[in-house]
Amino acid sequence: MRRFLPLLGVFLLVLAGCSKSTTESVVAEDGSWKRTVKFTIAKAMMSEKAPNAADAFELPRGTGWNVKQETKDEELIVTATRDIPAGTAEFTDISVLGKEKKKKAQNSVVVRALGEGKFEYVETIKWVGEKSTKVDDLAKPMAELAKHLPEVDEPTRKLISEDLVVAMHRLMFGPNEPILPLFLLSPDFAVRKMKIGLSAAIDKSLQSRVGDKLDATARRNVIRKMLSTLDTDEVKPKQDDAEKAGGGSNDDPTGFLGMMFSVKFPGEILETNGILDPIDNEVVWSMFVEGAEVETVTLRAVWQVK
Repeated sequence: MRRFLPLLGVFLLVLAGCSKSTTESVVAEDGSWKRTVKFTIAKAMMSEKAPNAADAFELPRGTGWNVKQETKDEELIVTATRDIPAGTAEFTDISVLGKEKKKKAQNSVVVRALGEGKFEYVETIKWVGEKSTKVDDLAKPMAELAKHLPEVDEPTRKLISEDLVVAMHRLMFGPNEPILPLFLLSPDFAVRKMKIGLSAAIDKSLQSRVGDKLDATARRNVIRKMLSTLDTDEVKPKQDDAEKAGGGSNDDPTGFLGMMFSVKFPGEILETNGILDPIDNEVVWSMFVEGAEVETVTLRAVWQVK
């Protein structure tokens, strides 16, 4: 905990003045849809340099896109909109740039007709740049946790450790509800939520990898033992991560890039891995771009037109 406290002020500045992308999709009953992608860059991100969208994103190009730019409250906001016909093939409209304007992540999105009035929305966010040290920082403590598994061979132990690295990355960076900002507002609660999420991830991995060897009671005992050995300081955000996250730096304008996706549907939502808003019949996902670094993120929803 002591090591984490100096990070709070730095990370607060990062969140207050950072790049972000917000995506809204509204689907019609026939499967056509309207797509709005908004890119925001705070002036604080660019230090003495005027904010420039081209330093952080490749903007959508091609037929049908309407792109406008405005400056508001010390932020550069670029909004791209497009009306998309039903049956349009998968396409990319978010490309995130990192150091030296090298592409580090990009999306692909499609709305498909499944037949009998059912449709599917799928959007993926894939990491295409160099991996940071964040993955390695998590790998060591997760491997240490896995050492406490009883009667598990080394290949299986390694698989479980890899499962936990992905799970911890998702807990920190999302989707759907990244706990990273909680370390600012309520560090103790953030640690508790992290441990609860990690417990669920360990249980899921054990069921998948060694479910035939451990019943529910045995799994709970193993999880308690594993978590009792966890040094939470080793899996919290590091101070140098925040310092390199783009807070007022030209080095990496999209470090800790916040990303939010929302889709509004015309019928009954049958399944989704996002957060459902039943009043507006909308699904929302929230994450930081680093969430895609260890494994491609897939956002999905299926609905039935009434």
